[in-house]
Amino acid sequence: GRGGRRGNRWRSFLAEYGDGSLVAEDYGICLALRDAIRHNPYVKKLTGAGAYREITACSTDPETGLKCRMRADAHVPGDGILCDLKTTNDARALAFRKTVRNFGYHLQESHYSKTWKDAGGDSAAFLFVVVEPEPPYAVKIYELDADTIAEGEAIRAKSMRIVEECMRTGEWPL
Repeated sequence: GRGGRRGNRWRSFLAEYGDGSLVAEDYGICLALRDAIRHNPYVKKLTGAGAYREITACSTDPETGLKCRMRADAHVPGDGILCDLKTTNDARALAFRKTVRNFGYHLQESHYSKTWKDAGGDSAAFLFVVVEPEPPYAVKIYELDADTIAEGEAIRAKSMRIVEECMRTGEWPL
């Protein structure tokens, strides 16, 4: 279990070493996830030689003038692909489709893709590398469909206009 995160001993440990610490069980899970991802042949292609990891782009949104930033987990320039890694309890297609909407991954994709393009990046497909955090650590790769992408773009455009207005007026709704 997660008994290693309870009591005075754990609180003392956090006080000394900080909140970014892992108990042994969590460290083992991290290694298992890493191995599952690394051994997937499609992920190897996406993150192998020629790929850039943790790629950052900054731009100014042309419609609102807002400064934007994105940080994708990988960019494959030769294939024009941006990737982001996600964990999910159920990596099957139907379940991940729900996860996309529940967590706004379509909004994230829209923001990352638009910021990337506005920063001068190449045309890039956006892929989600999805891994389950429980054995057997299933790994799937998804590209969102056109309707979901359009929904994310609409949410982003509306959100950017709201943020711009709030910054301009100094009034932020609750």
